[in-house]
Amino acid sequence: MKHHRQHDGGFTLTEVMVVISIIAILVAMVLYVTSGFGDSDAFVRSKNHLRQINQWSQGYTNSHDGRILPSQFDRLNEDGSEVGSVASRKAYDLASVPGQAGDVVQWIENNNRYNMQGDPVLDLIGRGTWADILWVENGLNNKLGLPDIKIGSHMTDSSYYSQYPDSWAGGDRSYRSYKYAAPDRAYYEQFSSWEQNPLRSVAANSWNYPRWDDNGDQVDYDKTRVGLPGATDFRPAGLAFPAGSGAWQQNMPGFFAANNFFDSRSEQDYSGDLNRSSVDREWAEGQIHAPSRSMYLVDSFAGETIGGTPAFLGSPSYQSQLQNYYQDTMDSFSVPGDLIYDVDRNILSDRPNDGVCLQEVDFRYNGGASCLMLFLDGHVAQEDAWSTVWELEGSNLGPGRNIRIMDLDKRKATPPLQPGGAP
Repeated sequence: MKHHRQHDGGFTLTEVMVVISIIAILVAMVLYVTSGFGDSDAFVRSKNHLRQINQWSQGYTNSHDGRILPSQFDRLNEDGSEVGSVASRKAYDLASVPGQAGDVVQWIENNNRYNMQGDPVLDLIGRGTWADILWVENGLNNKLGLPDIKIGSHMTDSSYYSQYPDSWAGGDRSYRSYKYAAPDRAYYEQFSSWEQNPLRSVAANSWNYPRWDDNGDQVDYDKTRVGLPGATDFRPAGLAFPAGSGAWQQNMPGFFAANNFFDSRSEQDYSGDLNRSSVDREWAEGQIHAPSRSMYLVDSFAGETIGGTPAFLGSPSYQSQLQNYYQDTMDSFSVPGDLIYDVDRNILSDRPNDGVCLQEVDFRYNGGASCLMLFLDGHVAQEDAWSTVWELEGSNLGPGRNIRIMDLDKRKATPPLQPGGAP
């Protein structure tokens, strides 16, 4: 006689595990979608960009006797105003020469697109950043196939030129070239959705710099002032750090800013005083105390460098330079903590009316909650928002996050005063 086992109405272990797996997959899908596909995708791709930058940076170090890639440089004294070196030229005219077949490229001796001064120093000849070096040395212009783009009044879209006038329109056929420098605003104005530049974040800049001015008003692109020197900051307004006074590139691909501890300019380049030393300053890997904790790049909406320039040993202005270095760096990493935002990142609470906002770090991922950092040992880390640089460096108030920003050749940063008055 056959006996039939009755089903008691329960689930087998296998069935339970299958149901749990399905639920887990559904939850993960919901979380992924609600967190925003674009934000998640941008985060992953931006992280990959930083890893690629690290490979190129290591290649630079290996081919330059162990020297670390500079955050910025000024090669005008060394290379002169001749065409051919990194950041030597950014635009040209096509000209017809009598008795010569074809057009001739005539490079425009001006790298300040909006305001030509007739002085190679003021026109930013030979001035560039880590991004320009990697762009040129790795042949990214050819690898990515960037076209030279028309600029000036001869452009087909006259309404575009009226919105973005510039002083590069020296002839009837002017072009912006990316042979000697990395893409800038000129390219993104015409190709706003281009995300293939591995030297920038895929996520957009959250703000213009500064986030608000002395009156607490949000700073917007102002075509009447862009490229012009300010009343107190004589760098061109609206252009990215370090050559300009802070970028007006909100909603364009975000900057990665290099720690300006690695500023390679000489004191003469830095001060403009011809009586100061003209020897450029570079750092070797062995001089850095803790590479695994030393930040090289961070997300920024202000430009391609962040922080002040370290003081020059032996300079008669050493003490004031030192104070400026600490203050500029602390300001760059200070983040207002008393603002309230809605889901669209509009400010709901009043902006402080006690001066310009000097924050440069861009928390552009996870709804404005985090940024990415590349460290000198090559690892990339996601960091949640902070209030002051001392939450990273540590101080007499606490150990911080063990992240080094300043005085990377020392065991710890030694400014005149830290929070709480400690030396």
